[in-house]
Amino acid sequence: MTEIPKSSSQELPDGQKATGWDSLADYDNGDSDYTHHSPFGEVPAINGNDLLDSGVFFGDAIALTQKYTSTSSETPEEKQVLLNLGDVYVLVGKDSDPNKLKAAWARAMRGHYDQQITFTEDITDTVESYPLVTTTLDNIPKEILEAEAAEDEAKRRAGDEEIQQADAIINREKDYRKLKDKVWDVKLTFGEGDEKYTTNVYGDKQKQPEEIPFDSASEAKISMQRTYAILWAKLMQKHLNEGEGEKVADVAEESLNEMGIALSEKHENLFVTDICYELDAIYNWEHRAELKDWYNERLCEDIEPLPKEAR
Repeated sequence: MTEIPKSSSQELPDGQKATGWDSLADYDNGDSDYTHHSPFGEVPAINGNDLLDSGVFFGDAIALTQKYTSTSSETPEEKQVLLNLGDVYVLVGKDSDPNKLKAAWARAMRGHYDQQITFTEDITDTVESYPLVTTTLDNIPKEILEAEAAEDEAKRRAGDEEIQQADAIINREKDYRKLKDKVWDVKLTFGEGDEKYTTNVYGDKQKQPEEIPFDSASEAKISMQRTYAILWAKLMQKHLNEGEGEKVADVAEESLNEMGIALSEKHENLFVTDICYELDAIYNWEHRAELKDWYNERLCEDIEPLPKEAR
């Protein structure tokens, strides 16, 4: 699903290389302050929200988890991982069906779940609970699922923000592919002077290379940031091509909204900051200066930048 080449490893600050499961386990693992969880206390718990925040699709997060789940362990617990995506923990096994897991995860994301997992902090004994998905929807009566779906639809009609946010996360891959197809032929210009070139980035729709699974969490994050940076640029360019006299400042936020991204009125959106950087420093997009000016001005209007320590 990416438009940039993938490497087999990523450089860490100390010069070491992180590949595979180690990079996922160590990648901003928000559960490091906890000493135990229940149930499945013997199963490692991994915080995958950083992947989700970087635009990584559910299926790719599961595939990455399964790729580095131990197959040589003697106990079933060591062949499983509890993966937190969207503050819903999913019990992932080496042979779990990603599509069935996604359906069960989506149900819990919309507020329908039968189990919870509890984490206890070692120092303060603070207890936090989260929805837990351990089985597929196969054993849930059809009548219950239909009633839940009707409840969800009623919330959508009422404009419920929580169900809208859940839908946006759940449908991210489908929405991305739909938007990508919409702007496939839109061309972007990169570089300066003699090195300037114009391309649609995606190539020939009929001759697409096979999608290669990610090797590490850090690779997945960087790749998806660049994937969404290109999509954002193409959406903006489409508006610029179709509108008379429109500027980047006129279409930037509208294009973000099309991608399901809404800028907060209280805090800086680090994902948007990252993809702005990609279009500027990495891709050298022709409208990068206008985009930077718009975003800096937008930040100054009513968004409070995150504290330095939170960055």
